[in-house]
Amino acid sequence: MQAISHIDKKTHDALQGLAKDVTALCGENLVSFYLYGSAAGKGYIPGRSNLNTLILLKNINTEALKGLAEIYKKSREAGFVAPLILSPDYIKSSIDVFPIELGAVGKDAKLFY
Repeated sequence: MQAISHIDKKTHDALQGLAKDVTALCGENLVSFYLYGSAAGKGYIPGRSNLNTLILLKNINTEALKGLAEIYKKSREAGFVAPLILSPDYIKSSIDVFPIELGAVGKDAKLFY
């Protein structure tokens, strides 16, 4: 897991636990797991900023979505909001349509898996 020096220990521990749960649930279907937005950059305010994550899956299916919904319900208290869940194919087909949005995700994103 990448170190993020400006995040407090409680948030860092919650992020580690979330990454572990997502990895265990998704297994081989997980391509990568990112933290993005203010928490990945310098604008993070503990207790105030949302914690945004992107989950890149080989195949997005109902089973994965239901499992992720359960994981994220438990993570709301720590500040995590619903994840952005994408597939590589979706990104390939959307990069020309949503270049600013996808570029904003990648600007300060931190890779955790």
